[in-house]
Formats: sequence, structure tokens, C-alpha cells
Amino acid sequence: MKFVLIEKVLVQGLQFLQGILLARMLCPEDFGLTAILGIFLGIGACLAESGLGTAYVVYGGDTRRYWRWNVGAAVVVYLVLSCAAPWIAAWYGKPILRELCWGMGGGLILNAASVVGMARLQREEKFATISTLNVLATCFAFAVGVLMAWQGFGTWSIVGVGLTYAVVRLVGVMGERVMGEKGRESREEKVGGTGEDFGMVLKYGWKLMASGLVHVVYIESYNLILGKLQSPSVVGLFVRGRRWAQLPGDVVNDSVGRVALPKMVGEQGERANGGWVGINCLLLYPGLVVLWIWAEAIVELVLGPQWLDCVPYLRILLIGQFFTPFSNIALQKIRARGRSDLILVTDAWKKPIGLVAMLVGLPFGVIGLCWAKVVDDIVEAVVDWWVERRG
Repeated sequence: MKFVLIEKVLVQGLQFLQGILLARMLCPEDFGLTAILGIFLGIGACLAESGLGTAYVVYGGDTRRYWRWNVGAAVVVYLVLSCAAPWIAAWYGKPILRELCWGMGGGLILNAASVVGMARLQREEKFATISTLNVLATCFAFAVGVLMAWQGFGTWSIVGVGLTYAVVRLVGVMGERVMGEKGRESREEKVGGTGEDFGMVLKYGWKLMASGLVHVVYIESYNLILGKLQSPSVVGLFVRGRRWAQLPGDVVNDSVGRVALPKMVGEQGERANGGWVGINCLLLYPGLVVLWIWAEAIVELVLGPQWLDCVPYLRILLIGQFFTPFSNIALQKIRARGRSDLILVTDAWKKPIGLVAMLVGLPFGVIGLCWAKVVDDIVEAVVDWWVERRG
């Protein structure tokens, strides 16, 4: 776990510094424009990944079959998204969204090509290798993004960050595979080589994909609604507040979850998973408290006074983050048991309630949507924990 935590600290530190520099060189509208496309790119990413990353960690198998499925799905998704780009731009009245959609969509194929490679490393518990690849990718993305912003590329600087990260990570995964297999037989487990066996994997993966789609549509619908009703600048402020609220959780929850999942698989997981929630909370809560108390001072010092309007959003959204460890660990336990069907069960309970909260909060503007997100975080924690216990 130490490698994962070190990686997260380094990656989040670099991304934090990158965010500072880009926020000072760009304007809220630049961030808002890319955020508006989040729901379309998020749906595309879920379809391309198809839940097979987690499926490989649980079941293993022939990586080539996973890879072909992921890349093939990503190409189809990109073609559909490219055709839809002119209509998306016209609906929002922002012509630049068409070119942004084409550029950012390319990342779907690059990311899909590295999904199974990263999953293989996780299954083999090569956390040091995963951490090294993520840190290197972040360093290159940091350099390219800041350089592009400095040269006046504006919104395209944000696009450059995502594409560079995807390229470097893909090259790293491919290089590690070649070096790891050089001069010896492949050590891959075989699911069995039959369509029926891979059908079992797809059956597991599509449920995770469906859950991911529901989650993306729900979460990104905030930006979808704001993008239509408010200016891109307001969307940018909301996105910045939400991003900073999630920052401590992105470091801790993902780190704990990545280490916990393979250890929870099988009998060892049943014996060892009891203390993961405590570890998650112990590592997360101090960062949330510090950020909530000194939010205004930190934002003004780090981002500049032009971003102070995001502080009220940030403070509200931080409240919901205190409940995320319970949801995080419950979902890891469900995945470790191979019960992807229970993920859909949790969504069947969570999303309708969250949708009602969003509709209630909508008349109150951005503040109302922030409180709706807090309600959603609390509901997610309660439902995930309850379903895991009952399942």
C-alpha cells in the first residue's frame, strides 16, 4: 500500500500544481467548456471499458481477448461521438465544442488500449509498477499542459493534458509487457478459451458498465444542466469547487480501494477486510477538515481571487465527502465477491433518490445542486453498506 499512497501523493501533488498554474493562466470559461462535454465522454469511456478492467482483476484470463474488445468498442464509440459533435456544439451554441469533442474523444481509444494492461498489473499486485507509470504519465501531462497554456492554446491546454497522460501510460504498459515477457513463456491464466467462458466475463463486466453509465449520467448531468442554464464560467466555478472537494478522497479512497480489492478476493479477503473502513476514514478525514476550515484562504492563495466564488460550493460539497469511505469499501467487497449484479441493485436505489434531490435543488441554482450532491453522497454510503451486508 505504501507505493500506492506515495503515487497518489505525487500524482495529486503534480495535478494540484498543474491546476494552480492552469487556473492562473486560463479562465473559468476554459474549464467550463471541457466540463460540458464530460457526460458524453464519460458515457463513451464506460462503453469502451465495458467493466472488463475489474473483470480481469477478479477472473483473469487471456489479455488479448480483453484488449480486442476494449479497443474495438472504443473505436466504434469514437466514430459515433465524432458524428454527434456538430449537434452537441449547436445545442450549446458553442462552435468550439465540436473540435474539442473530436480531440478529447481520441483519448477514449488510448485509454481503452491500456485498460487490460493496468488491470493485469493490479491482479499481479505490481503496485510499484502501476505507481511508476501513473507518476511518469502525470509528469509528462503536467509539462505539456503548462507549456500549451503558456503558449496561449487556451482550452486546448486541458485537452493536451488528457491526451498526453493517456499516451504515456499506454506506452508504459506496452513496454512493461514486452520487458516482462521477454525470454520466457507468458504466465497468463487462461479462462479456458471458449466463448462461453468469456461470456461469463462479459456478463460480469456489463453490469459494472451499466452501473458506470448510470453513475456518469447522473454525476455529469450537473454540468449538462448548468451548461445549458448558466454560462461556461459558472460551470467552471462549480467544477473547480467539486474537484477540490473530491481531491482528498481521490488520493485516499482510490489508494485504499486499489490495494483492498485483490486482498478481499477469496478467503483471505473475508478475514482481512474488517479494518479497511477505519483505515480509509483515518487517512481521509484530516484533509477534509483542513480544507473546510481554511477553504477561502487556500483558494485565494493558491488559485487567485478570480476563483473565490467557488468557495461556497466547495464547503457544501466537502460535507458529503465524509461519507465516501463507507461506500468505497462496501463496493470493493461486492466486486471482490464477483457480485456485479449487486452494483446494479445499489444504483436502482441510489440514483432515483439522487435524481429527486437534484430536481428539488435545481430551482435554488448552483447552491441547491451542491446540497443535492451532498444528499446523494449520504444516500450512496447508506445504500452501498446496506446492500453489501445483505448480499
